[in-house]
Amino acid sequence: MPVGWSTWVAQNVLDDAKSAGGLQVATVQVANTVGAGLGGLVLDIGGAAAPVVAAGALLGLTGLIVSALEVGYQPVREPDQLDVALALTLRKRYADEG
Repeated sequence: MPVGWSTWVAQNVLDDAKSAGGLQVATVQVANTVGAGLGGLVLDIGGAAAPVVAAGALLGLTGLIVSALEVGYQPVREPDQLDVALALTLRKRYADEG
């Protein structure tokens, strides 16, 4: 995720990259906090094996959701066209600034 996030920030949030990085850090910290809290709750309720079973169930559910979303997926544009559109957008943005 950090490479993808950094690339997106570099292309889309040129003027406020520090804030976008701070948002990433805050998001990861919230996810860790929620995960630890829910994991502790599952451990208290179900015993030592419960977190492993819950993690397996969530992994399976995630796989089903991703598989369902991939069925019939068509990219909006071909990657070559997307690269050209991005290059033209960045060129225009820098030309307007200069």
